[in-house]
Amino acid sequence: MVGVIVYKLLIYRPLAANPGTRGRAQQIANITGAFVNLTIIMILSRVRNHCVFINIHTPNCNELSFKSEKERRANRN
Repeated sequence: MVGVIVYKLLIYRPLAANPGTRGRAQQIANITGAFVNLTIIMILSRVRNHCVFINIHTPNCNELSFKSEKERRANRN
């Protein structure tokens, strides 16, 4: 969230300084900020899905989950 705000400010300043884009600077910053945000969300979703896929297809995946030591000992016996 903070990154998107910083991005918009960094894009808006040069666009507002240019007389040719001054009228649409806010709109351009908002649209490009939305695309950047969507791209980041899609990349993080793919990374998450990849990690879940690896965790599911790993032998002994129960050992990778967060269990107490007592639960681990009970599963070994």
